[in-house]
Amino acid sequence: METPFANVAVNDQNIATIWLDMPGKSANTLSPAMFAAIDRALETVQKQSPAGVIVASRKPHSFVAGADLYELAKMDRQQLDRFMAIGQAVFNRLEAMVMPTVAVIAGDCLGGGLELALACRARIAANDQTIRIGVPEATLGLVPGWGGTVRLVRTIGLRAALPLLLTGRMIPPQEALALGLVDELAGPEELLDAATRPLKSGAVRKSTARMPLSDSIAMLEAAGDAQMQNENPAPLRLLQVVREGLENGPLAGLDAERRALVELAQSSVTRELINRFFLRQAAKKAGGAKVPAGPDKLPQSSS
Repeated sequence: METPFANVAVNDQNIATIWLDMPGKSANTLSPAMFAAIDRALETVQKQSPAGVIVASRKPHSFVAGADLYELAKMDRQQLDRFMAIGQAVFNRLEAMVMPTVAVIAGDCLGGGLELALACRARIAANDQTIRIGVPEATLGLVPGWGGTVRLVRTIGLRAALPLLLTGRMIPPQEALALGLVDELAGPEELLDAATRPLKSGAVRKSTARMPLSDSIAMLEAAGDAQMQNENPAPLRLLQVVREGLENGPLAGLDAERRALVELAQSSVTRELINRFFLRQAAKKAGGAKVPAGPDKLPQSSS
């Protein structure tokens, strides 16, 4: 099925690939139009019932760079809440697919892009140390809004997930492999073949041993104490979101994510951090002029 933003192709092995390709852009970002296209692609795949599904990007250096911040900044509170809810529903649909799913990460996979990849049962990344993988929302005064806290903690465990969530640090594929965030590395030309193998065998999400809830809460409280003097409200709010998911389950965690992001987006600190991000992007396009980043280091891609 050929449509803008997301195309579905089924090969002779009955493997469907959802190709993400935002028209006219060098990087894929998540917007209402992209979510609508992914949802249509998932509907097509469900009707075709292939043996497995690969989610990949046609962009040479980008899987998905995250949310389209320019669209997000234009949204009022109600529109933003709806946008978050739509994205959560699409990723939940992907996660619930009966056939195995694999994300092929051949370029930067940030923010909502990693949340998309985490909704798949397995992740294969290119063995390219220039690629960056992470959830940098906290550096923008935000929290992941499409399941990032719930699925990242479930995939690699709270101890490994917290530093990535709180600092927004972006890591290369080799480190992601060591953490269990990706399941395998492959050369750029071998990625699709590598992704097909777990699909044929029925990819099963690796389970991460969950620490006792009391230990998790103690870890979150200690991290919260360390964030009390942070002028950026996002890390402390993020800890509250993670706790909600651990104590009351994934659906409660998703709801907490959405509410927290919508509320944080209204804060003056978050608006300033996002404005600085826009300035840095503009400076890059204009030839690399330096723009002060303030107390928080901002990511270099729209996420």
